[in-house]
Amino acid sequence: MNIRVAKAYICCVMLFECLSIHASAADNKETGNLRVSLDYRQAPLWEVFKDFARQTDIHFVVEPVIQDRQITIYVRDVNPDDVLEAIAVINRLRYEHRNGTCYVSGIKPSTPGVFKSLNND
Repeated sequence: MNIRVAKAYICCVMLFECLSIHASAADNKETGNLRVSLDYRQAPLWEVFKDFARQTDIHFVVEPVIQDRQITIYVRDVNPDDVLEAIAVINRLRYEHRNGTCYVSGIKPSTPGVFKSLNND
């Protein structure tokens, strides 16, 4: 094998390794390998979501009417989707994922028994 072919082969192997590492990191986010830990007692909802965002790189937009709602939560190393769903159900919230941002709003009292999560990713 001549030098030029050997260099091209080494470059291809290095590129493949870099792409594999990047794909592996992306797969971890998509398959739920991220974990969230939260420990709050009577904290404003916006503060909890701020910490949640810091740990997951998910941006949150919270409806102004509910952002000061007080919640108590303690979770350690839990899947972010499970934490978000629990916060939504217990606090009668609705959320929707769009382009890396999670929009959170309250469920109107006139909508009895509706706990709906929308995931459009």
